[in-house]
Amino acid sequence: MKALLGFLVAAQLLAAPAMVPGMTYEQPEEIAEEAFEEEPDRADEFMWFFRVYNGQRQKRLWNITRGYWMTDWIDCD
Repeated sequence: MKALLGFLVAAQLLAAPAMVPGMTYEQPEEIAEEAFEEEPDRADEFMWFFRVYNGQRQKRLWNITRGYWMTDWIDCD
């Protein structure tokens, strides 16, 4: 019985996440916001996306750094 109890306690300790004293866990959005506050001189990175819509080639600009669209779909000439 002691062996079983010891096994169950050990299993509980191994399954629990390790906690560092004084450490707090934050959501990814909060971490991203703090990164922008700490690095104000960091340049944004952009990427163009292309598609063909109703036979017309279009492009749209995505801000990789901040995670949102910079433009609507624009027709390519």
